[in-house]
Amino acid sequence: ASMAVLRVLVLVAICALILQASADPRAAAPSWITRRRCTKRNEVFKECVSSSCSEAKCWKPVVGPFCTDDCQYGCFCRKGFFRNRRGNCVKWNRCRRG
Repeated sequence: ASMAVLRVLVLVAICALILQASADPRAAAPSWITRRRCTKRNEVFKECVSSSCSEAKCWKPVVGPFCTDDCQYGCFCRKGFFRNRRGNCVKWNRCRRG
């Protein structure tokens, strides 16, 4: 009986992986995500952006060139701003050097 249970669990896991892999990353935001106003300075709400290419950071100022094919929703730095280690979006000249 335990072998049958194991087979069912493996089958369920494989089906879950296939469903996740076949999901369209450009699909509309899930219903639990509501477009919201960003409260921090120099941030903008973005829908379905790659987690690896969503914003520039002081320690990684160049976005890309290779981006993951995932969907992130939330507040990200506006173009021309960089996320610092304190979590704020600042101009390049405000990024700490060294």
